[in-house]
Amino acid sequence: MPLNYNPFQAGALRFPKKYQKDIKNYCQKDQKSDVLNSPFERIVDLWYLCVCIGSYYEEKKPVKDAYRFMDGSVLKDNYEMIETLEIIAIAENGDETVLENPNKMLETLNKYAFAGIEKVFSALSTGRSDSLWNLTDNLLQKIR
Repeated sequence: MPLNYNPFQAGALRFPKKYQKDIKNYCQKDQKSDVLNSPFERIVDLWYLCVCIGSYYEEKKPVKDAYRFMDGSVLKDNYEMIETLEIIAIAENGDETVLENPNKMLETLNKYAFAGIEKVFSALSTGRSDSLWNLTDNLLQKIR
């Protein structure tokens, strides 16, 4: 992968507006944030997990009533994340020509994020522990 490669540079990463407050609660605001209840360092980390969960369950939802929380530049130098997102887009579209169209890839990825967010939020709040451990326990149950 070439240095500074990021096909999503100018694209919009989106989440449903109805979850905006919850998203801020589960993402760390600063170094003093409670990691056990705000387990995501950045909003893009939450988005990435939601994309992966939506893809895992093969569920997409229309990107309606959304807000743009960041552009794709936040993925700069995160090659593993970029590669995974590209693989998900290729799998969804059936061939690698989708790599030539970053907007089409993001359209698909945002649909997966819209489906995955409900499952991720359910996992964060289901259990008898802090959000981080609830999420971990729920994810471990899925892969066992």
